[in-house]
Amino acid sequence: MLKKNEILTPLHYQLSEKLQMEINSGKYKQGDFFATEKSLIERFKVSSTTVRRVLQDFVRRGYLYRKVGQGTFVRRLQIEESLGPLSTFFEEMEAHKLSPSSDLLAVEVRKADPHIAGKLQIQESDPVYWIKKLLRANGEPIAVFESYWLYEIGDPLTRFDLRTRSTFEIVENEIGIRLGEAEATIEAGAADNDEAALLLIPRGAPVLILTRIVYTQDGRPIDLGRFAYRGDRYKYRASMIRHPLKQIGKIS
Repeated sequence: MLKKNEILTPLHYQLSEKLQMEINSGKYKQGDFFATEKSLIERFKVSSTTVRRVLQDFVRRGYLYRKVGQGTFVRRLQIEESLGPLSTFFEEMEAHKLSPSSDLLAVEVRKADPHIAGKLQIQESDPVYWIKKLLRANGEPIAVFESYWLYEIGDPLTRFDLRTRSTFEIVENEIGIRLGEAEATIEAGAADNDEAALLLIPRGAPVLILTRIVYTQDGRPIDLGRFAYRGDRYKYRASMIRHPLKQIGKIS
């Protein structure tokens, strides 16, 4: 039952928050039955108007879809990440109220090839640390992540638990290096054999490829990363401005 005496939080907001947590819990799959309006009314002791308003919002946002006379069903969502502040996969998933985790697939020292050396501004054949992970949201594989770190940073970095902690968090809080900004490119791709097997998708299925160079606050490139996201589960959103919106009024 929702708290009707909680004046600062309207009932439809309370109901929306509870249903969002259920949808994000990971227990539902694409096409699973979610609920009928009647069952939600009885369960949460709210009006049909409140239930209908919340369900319509979830349908509009793509979380659910409805079948006349049958009820409401779960739609497999794309996880949306905004192109803005430099953040980690773990931070993005937690912002979406999803549970992030990762499988550590490989850690090894490699010699920088010409491409890696150029991006990290080091000499060809200089040693770099290569880290490969499978990134998950609520246990579901979302992306294959590979990164190349400068040796002097990768060496202490790989001494920590890379399965449960983000690399950025370790670099900043444990190694003491402040990260500044990143340059990234995004392009369409097709899953190769390895990516398909890890992401549980057919070979050649669409993937979203993000390549990123991370810089310290003093402008030094320290990490070259590549993400291969499942095309059916991930998308990016960007705000584009031609002229800033005029400020109509100010609340005093």
